[in-house]
Amino acid sequence: MTDLRPPDADDDDVRLTPDDLPPLTDAELEAQALAAPRADVADDDAIPYWEMTDSQELGLLPDWYMPTSAAGSRRLVGWKRNLAWSLVGTFLAINAAGLCSTYGRIEGWGIGFGF
Repeated sequence: MTDLRPPDADDDDVRLTPDDLPPLTDAELEAQALAAPRADVADDDAIPYWEMTDSQELGLLPDWYMPTSAAGSRRLVGWKRNLAWSLVGTFLAINAAGLCSTYGRIEGWGIGFGF
């Protein structure tokens, strides 16, 4: 492999830009990738995640990533429940009308409403 540093580069300050490097073919990139050491191999003394956390549950997502939703919370009653259903109904109506409210702006049919 050739030295990719510019000939006037000091060892202390080497800054390369894409223009400084020779173009590579797909075959050269493939050869470099196959010659590189594997990064996905664990050390011999590595400890499995399940032994470190004492958890053997294999759910869809681990609890540290997405905990269960409000397992012991109170149910909505009164005006809070009405407000929640109103919001759900509003978004359903917007989507049923063919409008999009994904990013906070209601857009569709070539028009946009928003602030």
